Amino acid sequence: PEPRATRVGAVSEPRHSTHKGSTPLIPTMRAGILVPPQNFGLVEDGLYRSGQPTELSYPFLEQLQLRTILHLSADEPPAEFASWASEQRIQLVRLSTRARAP
Repeated sequence: PEPRATRVGAVSEPRHSTHKGSTPLIPTMRAGILVPPQNFGLVEDGLYRSGQPTELSYPFLEQLQLRTILHLSADEPPAEFASWASEQRIQLVRLSTRARAP
């Protein structure tokens, strides 16, 4: 079967040092390479959207200091992803996109 599309929304709390009138939008690379999840993008300050993150993108997401992730999918989040979110103290909220019968 074809993989289903999954959308993930995340909310972060700015904890980085910022200059007046600016907030960090995307983490900067410090050591190594940070890989964002597929289709990652900024919605507004502190609010991001992306496809389903993979283990490769976890270090990137950790730099965002996320508080909540909205998992929009008909399927449960992968166990590995749910475990990572729990370890990071990120609230993982699942919103099913499965159509309901009238």
